[in-house]
Amino acid sequence: MISAFTFAALVGLSVTPASSHGTPGRRYTSVQGVQFCGRRCGVERWEIKTLSDPEADRVRRTPVLSTVEALGALPRPARTPQLSRISPVEYTTYQIDAYLGGFRHESDGDVHLILFGMKNQRASMIAEIPDPFCSGACASGLSADFAKARAMLDQILAEPNPTDQPIVVRVTGVGFFDRNHRQIGAAPNIIELHPVLTLEQMRPTSPPN
Repeated sequence: MISAFTFAALVGLSVTPASSHGTPGRRYTSVQGVQFCGRRCGVERWEIKTLSDPEADRVRRTPVLSTVEALGALPRPARTPQLSRISPVEYTTYQIDAYLGGFRHESDGDVHLILFGMKNQRASMIAEIPDPFCSGACASGLSADFAKARAMLDQILAEPNPTDQPIVVRVTGVGFFDRNHRQIGAAPNIIELHPVLTLEQMRPTSPPN
């Protein structure tokens, strides 16, 4: 069974203590008295990653129960278009239980989670929680959800864990096929949950979905 941060230590991930995360400050610009929230944080398929694209209202929000193992076994599409979603995965919200193996803050403001399968701990995938104050998050209307998920991660990591017990989380997010950036922990088909909509801590003995 993978301990909370054993994987992160082995591969050299920068694992930040929860106490040093900080809450991102609001960044507003104003044009003739009208306020706009956020700055542009990313480029590649950014609107899709933040659920601010024109097809976002077609994403089914009722979660489909799945696993790290099952999502990683889905066929990878031949193309990942910049401005359109890939059916059916990127129109689907998934919910999985997984071991949290590590996290880090990305340059685009996302919090990057590495998740491991409950049955096969060699299976892994990535999930991303956007910065709630980036422009895509603001445009999506989901800033509060992203902020709540990030706060829950802080809460989970702040809990004392002197014996390095595995951390089991329940992650709900939209399916997304990233491009191959050779990221540590990526699924073989480069599927992610991006964006993460909710994050919960589960008991380590809870059965996987």
